[in-house]
Amino acid sequence: MQHSPKDIKKHLQAQRKSGLSIHPYCQHQGLNYWTFREWRKRRFPAVRSSVAPQFVKLDVPQSSFPEIVTGTNATIRISAQMDAVALRQILCAVKHSRIE
Repeated sequence: MQHSPKDIKKHLQAQRKSGLSIHPYCQHQGLNYWTFREWRKRRFPAVRSSVAPQFVKLDVPQSSFPEIVTGTNATIRISAQMDAVALRQILCAVKHSRIE
């Protein structure tokens, strides 16, 4: 199915405003994930979100390892030597898992 540039722009803006990542948004809207990513990457790179990204301030005592405790009491301890790429992969895995 082909989408008009107007429809593509609407979807790109709606996804950003929804707070959903691309995959859940595409599933909800019946869109192909890879097609949506291509729209974002090539056709409309200038579409900007009016929704600010959400960050959580983390104050970490110098003598301890930071921990993330999920709603199901799973605990993730982060090593001081862990690089940003590994931490991002772990957090993405947690986000897409059933751990709450």
